[in-house]
Amino acid sequence: MRSILVNIAAAIAVLLLGLLVSCGDDASPIAPENSPPAVPHRPEPADNADYVREYLSVSWESSDPDGDEVIYSVQVKENGDYVVYSGQTLLKTIDTGLFLLRDMMYTWRVVATDGLESSESPWWTFFTPEWSNEPPYRPSDPSPASEEFDVQTTGVHLTWSAGDPDQDDVLTYDVYFGTGIDPGLAASGLTETSHTLPPLDYDTVYFWRVVSTDSHGESTSGPVWSFSTRAQPGELLARLLKM
Repeated sequence: MRSILVNIAAAIAVLLLGLLVSCGDDASPIAPENSPPAVPHRPEPADNADYVREYLSVSWESSDPDGDEVIYSVQVKENGDYVVYSGQTLLKTIDTGLFLLRDMMYTWRVVATDGLESSESPWWTFFTPEWSNEPPYRPSDPSPASEEFDVQTTGVHLTWSAGDPDQDDVLTYDVYFGTGIDPGLAASGLTETSHTLPPLDYDTVYFWRVVSTDSHGESTSGPVWSFSTRAQPGELLARLLKM
């Protein structure tokens, strides 16, 4: 009888050992813990800053301790009331294309997500100034240079420098050109700081000026410049022979 009990106990022990081994084979490895991305910080525009540009671009700092790819979701509110922009990027900067109203308070935040966990920045605030527009700078640096002489009569390109203190203003240009001290309009609405002239007369003084106009209709005129074209071929030699 005692031997039977011993055999039964041994059988039960073998069965339990088999179950333990079986369970150990099926056990899945423990997945490493995931850490959320760092809370976005160092905003630009900075919190409570004045922002003078017409279109909004924002940036921030963040990272992921696990090296995971992070998606950044950006929200912008006008006067803290309703969302006027929402977008996503893999970069830590985004050009929203949002046109900003003057004399307004905006708030914005960034949510960083690694696919498993998220980190939210606080709502940051910036302010746009009251409306004011500065006229364009005076056109300068003409080419041909003012009072230049012996200029070719064909293939002449008028060029100049221009700019505007308001960074987002788009400038257009009107070119006045002729043989009088008050030249007439030759081209309008140009978007490049250059203009190609038709063939010119020999041995002639030409006058020209440029008017720059910004996105808000304010204009600035450059001074009147002049240049002289070369003498007709053979004429200069004839003049020298008469001397």
